[in-house]
Amino acid sequence: MIKLSALCNIVVVLKVALATGTLAHANEPHVNSQAQLPLAFRCGATRHRSAVAGSPTPEPLSFKLVDHYPHRNNAFSQGLIFHQGYIYESTGLYGQSMLARYPLGQLTPDTSQTLDDKYFGEGLAMVDDEFVVLTWKSGDVLRYRLTQNTTDATTQSDSQSQANTFELTATQQIESEGWGLTSNGTSLVSSDGSSALTFRNLETLKPEKKIIVRVMDRPVKHLNELEWANGCIMANIWGSDTVVLIDPTDGQVRYTIDLASLAKRERNDQANVTNGIAYRHDNGNVLVTGKNWQHIYELELSNAAQ
Repeated sequence: MIKLSALCNIVVVLKVALATGTLAHANEPHVNSQAQLPLAFRCGATRHRSAVAGSPTPEPLSFKLVDHYPHRNNAFSQGLIFHQGYIYESTGLYGQSMLARYPLGQLTPDTSQTLDDKYFGEGLAMVDDEFVVLTWKSGDVLRYRLTQNTTDATTQSDSQSQANTFELTATQQIESEGWGLTSNGTSLVSSDGSSALTFRNLETLKPEKKIIVRVMDRPVKHLNELEWANGCIMANIWGSDTVVLIDPTDGQVRYTIDLASLAKRERNDQANVTNGIAYRHDNGNVLVTGKNWQHIYELELSNAAQ
């Protein structure tokens, strides 16, 4: 997402949080063994019993670096999903936006679909066998299904030579800008760059409810990429290296993750902001990346409060 406005409001929030110890500086990551730790975070009805209900002060989560994988440095990452060994990624910029699938650890997509040049690709969610892609300012929402490519090999172009293809099944509309998107299995949840998250019908996209995200009673603006995990909504904050974990029942930020040490590794003339979160349901780890980053990092989270 390219924005020129200053991030005054979120800077104030983060400074206040840092001053009170809410956002602990990230530990420098190091390689970790595969031993699994107890669940580091939970929200809503499944929240860990040691957490204080209604507490306005988020708990900082630390992490150990389990592994890192290559990431295309021309991929302006918007949405990230891990599913059955594959990364599904939506990328942005006009004329460069695409939906791509590739095995974790590989650079070249085995399946990809370029979006129309009029679209600036944004967030991504998986609903059953469909992939739902937001676009930035158009309000259009694109639904794709992964299907086997049946094009005659003798007439295929390079772009048609993939074994599978993303087939566009529907184009829908929402009433706001599209930034981040995720699903809890019963609703889609979208962000629009404000402090609001909108829960939407899985099929029609009609709004069902809206929550305002807050930390220490201050709205958290510029919510971007989203990921649902352990009853929490994980969110990148545009222009920040902090990930917030939001309780969907009341909009309170329950946990924070500081990715500044990882972002520092990626800083160069091309690399952009931290963006992209994917939860690994197979081992409980979290995958993170950024726009034009060279790596995807796998993190094992831990909570000192437990």
